[in-house]
Amino acid sequence: MLKIIQVAIILIISQSFLLKNACYSQYDNSRKIDNAHSLIKYMLEYHQDSTNLADKNREEMLLFIGNKVSLFMSYNRAITDTVRAALLLAEQKGLDSQILMDQYAASGRQVSRFRYRIYKNFAENNLCYHEYVPQNYLVYEEPINVMKWKLIAGEERVIKNYKVKKATTYYGGRNWIAWFTPDIPINDGPYKFSGLPGLIVKIEDSRGHYAFSLISFETLNTPRPIERIIRSNEVKTNREIFLKTVENLRANMIPLVQDAQFSTEAQRVIAENARRRNNPIELRAD
Repeated sequence: MLKIIQVAIILIISQSFLLKNACYSQYDNSRKIDNAHSLIKYMLEYHQDSTNLADKNREEMLLFIGNKVSLFMSYNRAITDTVRAALLLAEQKGLDSQILMDQYAASGRQVSRFRYRIYKNFAENNLCYHEYVPQNYLVYEEPINVMKWKLIAGEERVIKNYKVKKATTYYGGRNWIAWFTPDIPINDGPYKFSGLPGLIVKIEDSRGHYAFSLISFETLNTPRPIERIIRSNEVKTNREIFLKTVENLRANMIPLVQDAQFSTEAQRVIAENARRRNNPIELRAD
């Protein structure tokens, strides 16, 4: 279809066969990989355009905590997945799915800017990252304990009625400041962050470009399945190639949309959005 995308995918495939498949061996034959007993909501505030810091965006994110596995994803993405599953079920049963589609459209739910899912398998010390990039779902893994935390003694405060302590780390080209609470003995947090002696209540990078803040912590009365959604168009890669692929797609967005023969106005909008989205949460693979 699009030559640049095809080249990027070929590059991924050519280098991915050497990678370990530890995070797939136990999931390929099963959709449910754990049951979530807790649901943690975060608000992500971020600047997608590093040249215009007056433009701040927000999106609600979800962290499902299981006994061995956690799942982090956007709320809007979770809603979209739920609707898609319901539409598929309706289609299989021969039911009219238009009512469900109309209800979803009327809800005003926005399309998520964040299409990734992050599975942390604490039993195996593996983090599996899944994200849709045009035509394919790219998947890679890395150790959970890749981040090296420095606990800052003597700095404490109260956030959301929790007593929190300070820690710092470096990841993805950014210095991060975290506040965690030992009152909730869950060594997890938003995005890929984990490994502190308590739940991360807030974490932001030193430039204030990305900040995750706790909205709520809920113990679920009924466990919610954590599912590994297996896609037929998954491509296994590594973090470095993934980041390069995403950046190449953004940098070459104009020839991509021209090749796809979008209208002039559509090309202008897509190119402008690509230009503004120049500030990813991970700037580089360390």
